[in-house]
Amino acid sequence: MHCLTTPPTNLSAALGEPVRWCLASDLDPTGNYGRSFLLLGPSAILSGDTAGARLRVPLADIKEFVLDELPGKVRLVARQADGDRVLISASPELAQELGGACRALEAARNGGEPVLPEVQPARDPATGEPLRERGMIRPKRSPFSTLGRLIGLLGPHRRRLSLLMALTFISVGAQLVPPLCFKAITDDVIGHGHVEALPWLITVMMLSFIAVSAARLFANRQNLFLSLTIVGEMRTRVHRKLQRLRIVYHQQHESGELIGRVSHDTGQLQHFLVDGMPWMLVNLVSLLVIGAMLFTLDPILALAVLVPVPVFVFGSVFFHNGMMEWWHRMSNRVSRMHSLLGESIRGVRAVKSAGQEERRAAEFDRINGQMVAANYGGERTWQLFMESATFAMAIGTVLVWAIGAWRVSTTGTSGGPSLGTLVAFVGYMAMFYGPLQWFAFVINWFAQAMTGAERIFQVLDQPEEGGAADSGEPFAAEPGRGVALRFDGVHFGYERGRAVLKGITVDIEPGTMVGLVGRSGSGKSTIINLLCRFYTPDAGRILVDGKDLSGLRLSDWRRQVGLVPQEPFLFNASIAENIRYAKPEADFAAVVAAAKAAHAHEFIMKKPDGYDTIVGEGGASLSGGEKQRIAIARAVLLDPPLLILDEATSAVDSETESKIQEALERLVRGRTTIAIAHRLATLRRSHRLVVIDEGHIVETGTHAELLAKTDGLFAKLAKTQVELMQVMSLSGDLAPVHDGVSVMGDGVAGDPLANLVRNGDRLAWKDGEKPRPVRLAWYRPLSARGSDLAVLDEKGKELARIDRPDDLANGAGRLVSEEVRLRYGDTKIERIAGIRFDQGNRFLDLVTDRGNRTVLVRQVERNFVWQADGSALICDIAGNRFRLPAMHQLDADSRRRLEEIL
Repeated sequence: MHCLTTPPTNLSAALGEPVRWCLASDLDPTGNYGRSFLLLGPSAILSGDTAGARLRVPLADIKEFVLDELPGKVRLVARQADGDRVLISASPELAQELGGACRALEAARNGGEPVLPEVQPARDPATGEPLRERGMIRPKRSPFSTLGRLIGLLGPHRRRLSLLMALTFISVGAQLVPPLCFKAITDDVIGHGHVEALPWLITVMMLSFIAVSAARLFANRQNLFLSLTIVGEMRTRVHRKLQRLRIVYHQQHESGELIGRVSHDTGQLQHFLVDGMPWMLVNLVSLLVIGAMLFTLDPILALAVLVPVPVFVFGSVFFHNGMMEWWHRMSNRVSRMHSLLGESIRGVRAVKSAGQEERRAAEFDRINGQMVAANYGGERTWQLFMESATFAMAIGTVLVWAIGAWRVSTTGTSGGPSLGTLVAFVGYMAMFYGPLQWFAFVINWFAQAMTGAERIFQVLDQPEEGGAADSGEPFAAEPGRGVALRFDGVHFGYERGRAVLKGITVDIEPGTMVGLVGRSGSGKSTIINLLCRFYTPDAGRILVDGKDLSGLRLSDWRRQVGLVPQEPFLFNASIAENIRYAKPEADFAAVVAAAKAAHAHEFIMKKPDGYDTIVGEGGASLSGGEKQRIAIARAVLLDPPLLILDEATSAVDSETESKIQEALERLVRGRTTIAIAHRLATLRRSHRLVVIDEGHIVETGTHAELLAKTDGLFAKLAKTQVELMQVMSLSGDLAPVHDGVSVMGDGVAGDPLANLVRNGDRLAWKDGEKPRPVRLAWYRPLSARGSDLAVLDEKGKELARIDRPDDLANGAGRLVSEEVRLRYGDTKIERIAGIRFDQGNRFLDLVTDRGNRTVLVRQVERNFVWQADGSALICDIAGNRFRLPAMHQLDADSRRRLEEIL
């Protein structure tokens, strides 16, 4: 659904001023599935539902609007001096909409224009069903429409296709001759003694057999070429598409699944195209032509031949959907096995160092066992259909012989067929049943191929990052100058509206070096990702030499950027090829010069094969520092106008770092450089430092200027030298307190839960004059709720741990119980009303304690989290959470439907 809507009349009146826009949610104020509204006016906001207004707040009374993401829910909160107020709640699938509304409300509070960003829908507006990918509204395709799209790939090969069809018709026509010769031999040669016709009939039969064999040979060669060419083109298209898809798509899909799309799914397609497609055309034409011949010879016997046809037709329809679902399940499990195998190979050092070889082998055996079980079930279903079809054909054969023999034996009185006609008819019957039986076989191939094609087309239909690489305005920076950059009110969040950058505005002059400083998770790397156009800002814009970055030709821009990441990736090729990767046309002398500038030449020449040394997969044969120096050499060789250093010297020793810093000083001249480093001393030669904290720019200045601000964040970071990850140690210093509470050893004294208070609509921790907002979080919210509950402040610091929250009986216990119910109030499933399968996805129609809901799950293994008591937590693709009772607590219909997908 789209969130913008027309406000109810009663709420418009309650606002008391013109409505600038109205936002609709999919949850009512009580948390049930329904409708609630948020209205924005020139000076106030109002929330409520059709029953009436719930809250009206002047904009002047609000300090900040924040998005509060809970497990299975998201809330828009107004922060006021006397506490926080929840304005509106929604399911997680509308988090992007609420995130955009939060930014728009902040703009309105600061006197700006509250423009809501365009957001792709999470559900199909026509059906209300959840979408597989946000904004990707695709009609449900039948396998035959997928087949039509597949056949459309034959367009560039019309000539070969025309030749293939001509050869097919020749083959089918030649097949019709031998049975007619059998009839003539039986009736004329044997029956009437016309021996002189026998040589001619034998010659015609031999010529027809030669024609059939020759036509099939050349047709098979044509089809083999067409099929392998199409599969090769498809494999290339999928690989090329994967390279151009957005980074977020790769983050949402396992590497094993994507590898399966290129290898396994195209392999399924190849089997069908090579062994199935040509025979499909031949057998379809054969059925039509031979069927006509049967009715020409004897209509009564022809009806007997058609007895098994209904079995094939209805059986195909009945078994097809099951086979499609089975192959989708098999493909998912093959992808899962690919992922597990890839992890085992890439992580072999971690597995061996932890002594977990047997555990890893057992996990692989489990996935492999699931594949074997699923394969057995599908093959058993298909064999049942095949045996039923074969038995039906046997009945048809018996009927033809019985009726035909009786009619031939009584030909004198009934005018029935001759013996030669019966012989010819039986020959045509065998030719008719052959293709018919083949179509029974091909149901399995067809389901397999259409499953692969659907999964391939799902990838090909995905939108590419920032449009096509060759679209947009051409761009080339002025040589020797660098580029001017401006971040203009940039907001961005990686997932579901959670903001990482919150209105970043900063100017970077061309040819200058700017260092980004901040705690881990403050947004430094996110700025780099936006500059590289791996992502697009949710709001605001990035200007390059006065031009909007999103409007520049992507391929041109990427050539202007040299990135040295913290964990560089090297390809399984020589050192020279890896250095030359971003500039393949560079000569060897330039490669050596770049390596010397990055202080990599010395260690390269110590290796037996020098620059020809193969580095192994991911640079496995090199140390971390060596890989970083090769990455720096790659950037030096590219000679970009914008250089980005993301912890570029984090894996080298101090002596090497000093040398690289000297090289980088020469490298940054005449170009714009942005550097990230946690060792802050490495940034002291930057022209300017930008300090970021929680998505905001809090300080700017030179290294010396910021150090002089002793109360500033940079000075504090420089003093404490916070490393990449701040790890809170839980060993020791845990003192047991009453009611199962443990307090971190940070000086908190007395009863810690006495500090918990309600501040507006949110929980707060009062250990000073002003309460500070806190939240409760289970240590293991999916697998083990009921024990180990943490009290966290807004920065994630743990203030207390509650071991057994159910044992709390005082006033704080009531607050904890209410907050847990608010934050982790999963929707409880009362009944499963229906389950539908579509292209490997499962749509569950649920009846819950909050109303009816249709949810989408992809893999039972991933979306169902089973508990020790037999219940399960269902997490759909949008982040909604549903509590499923144990199997024995469900009604009979719900149990049966659940067993279908388990």
